[in-house]
Amino acid sequence: MFTRIIIGILIGLAAGYVVNGKVAVSPKTVQMLQIFAGIVAVAFIASSFMFGPLHGVLAVVEIAGGYFLYTQVIQPKTRK
Repeated sequence: MFTRIIIGILIGLAAGYVVNGKVAVSPKTVQMLQIFAGIVAVAFIASSFMFGPLHGVLAVVEIAGGYFLYTQVIQPKTRK
């Protein structure tokens, strides 16, 4: 269970980096990375719902928490 929590947070961090980060690649590649991050997030949430509704909701919270962590804590430090 602990590993699934860590993986959910890492997926949120990666999604935050891809969506809001300044990735040094072409715009088409950024779009493909965003689609891939979305597919991974949806697959993680769907697989968590297979264990029950509580696990599914927890997966959404983990991904949102990782995304929030990137946008509010990590990204402002990298802008300076």
